[in-house]
Amino acid sequence: MGTPHRGSEKASYGKVLAKIATIVMNKPSSRLVPALKRNSDELMRLTSDFKFQLSNYQVVSFYEMKPMKFSSTLIVRKESALWEVNGEDQTPVDENRSNMCKFETRDDPTYEQLWITVHRMIKAKNVGYWAIFWIDASSNETAEQGFLSIAKVCGVEENFKAVKRWLSNLEDSWLLIIDNADNPSQDVSQYFPTGNRGAVIITTRNPGCEIHATVGSYDFGRMELEDAITLLLRAAGREDVSDEAPRRMAKPAVKILGCLALAIIQAGAVIRRKLYSMEDYCTVYSRRRKQLLSDGPIQGINDYRYTVYTTWEISIGVIENMSNKTADDAIELLQFFSMLHFDNVSEDVLKEAWDNRNRDPVPDYIRINQLCILRNRAADVEDDVGNIADVSDFNEEEEREKAVQEDDEKEQSSDTSGNWNPYLTRKATTLLSSFSLISVSGSSNRISMHPLVHAWARDRLSEAEQKRCWRIAASTLALSISYNECSFDYSFRRFLLPHVRSCLDARSSELFTNKNLELELTEVALRFAFVYRENGQSREAVELGEKHLEIRERILGVEHPDTLLSMYNLARSYDDMIEDGFECVKASQPRLLGSTLK
Repeated sequence: MGTPHRGSEKASYGKVLAKIATIVMNKPSSRLVPALKRNSDELMRLTSDFKFQLSNYQVVSFYEMKPMKFSSTLIVRKESALWEVNGEDQTPVDENRSNMCKFETRDDPTYEQLWITVHRMIKAKNVGYWAIFWIDASSNETAEQGFLSIAKVCGVEENFKAVKRWLSNLEDSWLLIIDNADNPSQDVSQYFPTGNRGAVIITTRNPGCEIHATVGSYDFGRMELEDAITLLLRAAGREDVSDEAPRRMAKPAVKILGCLALAIIQAGAVIRRKLYSMEDYCTVYSRRRKQLLSDGPIQGINDYRYTVYTTWEISIGVIENMSNKTADDAIELLQFFSMLHFDNVSEDVLKEAWDNRNRDPVPDYIRINQLCILRNRAADVEDDVGNIADVSDFNEEEEREKAVQEDDEKEQSSDTSGNWNPYLTRKATTLLSSFSLISVSGSSNRISMHPLVHAWARDRLSEAEQKRCWRIAASTLALSISYNECSFDYSFRRFLLPHVRSCLDARSSELFTNKNLELELTEVALRFAFVYRENGQSREAVELGEKHLEIRERILGVEHPDTLLSMYNLARSYDDMIEDGFECVKASQPRLLGSTLK
């Protein structure tokens, strides 16, 4: 863009201005302005050195056609702005030095000229590949089938290794796209041809594949909001994507979809087919999310055969087929996370639940409804204390091997004193992360999920499975809550607030509608109410407190110690209420305090 390769006569004016600036600003003089003098030694040396490399580049040189207002001649003459080498694209710009790089709108003639040139360069670069090959690496079978397809088209021996050798020996450059390489147990490097004639692009949701990057990698997460709105409008068939009115209407839909590209394309297809309008989509989504995100392939948008939900179902299917302890733990943890808030889940939830279980008496309901990764460890520790089954009673070799494996896992999950060890938990979360179902960040291994992954993980469960997973999540959360008063305990209970709220929002009726377990569940309600009250959510604390107090009074009686504890906690919640707090306490005094004063 008008680079003065051979300098400029106007550099002398620049030298005078630079000297004035040096005096006024008290800064040392720059060597740049003298170097820009026409045919200066510095410029000649740089030009000579760089010319030897120009054969490796496509060069486009723009040069100004108009002088500045204060000058009758050009700042940088044409012969200085050009390299004068073979293959150079020499493009004049009908502007002066100041305006040749300034564009007010896309309709600016200079911008259009620049865009045409750049677009031509991009197209020429694409043509630089003799061929572009694509294989589906979602499994070893589909990948090898992709190589066999290449063999058929190119007349090569129909053999996976033969195709790789053929690519390695080609003199022309090629591009190989290895798509859907998501399985962490799959060695994607086995598909790389040797040599340096071609380029390989890997698309994957497995962050472990980054070790193969030689020129960098890019993480495509959530789209930028404005880009996501544009994508939705285009997928919906809108011609003018810059009109503010439809962009405002599209914004809520894009936000509810978490700016996830595939979900936005599916939503656009629904709107384009006039199944629902842009205005109605959010309302319909809240009622029929699972159906909208599970619809079949979208025709006319692209040939990607997976929907949002089926993409994740394929990943969970691979994990299930692993059939090992880590895979089982990973699936259970994913279900557990689906009942909490999707952001900022800490390992401390499991650690505190583990510590509290070993330190304090735990109600049977909470003790039984725990994650297997905690329940099995507890059994291991109990065995360590002196209840180890006699391994000699197992006569079959298979049972002996199983016992050895369980001993190995026991050593990895807790030390001999029963202290918490996150090893197995981290193995499971690493597996989930390798499929991009969760993300793990920071030194404290905080876990987050995309809102749509979070919704899918719950939607995929049957009604009975949701009830079971909710009971486990609620019991584990409740078990992690202690009444200790150390600084960590206060901050931890504050951290738990969004997760307690999300858990209750998921199936709050489960606390008080199960007649067979309503007494056992009052302990969960009591601990959740404590978190609410301590964090200033006294109204929610009162709602839970009133319900679990009614159950304890009815089943245990008014003077039972557990009932009195519920009364005490509810009284404190009433006392903390800001609005109408006094009236609540006054109306409830006879019931809350009467029995304790007898």
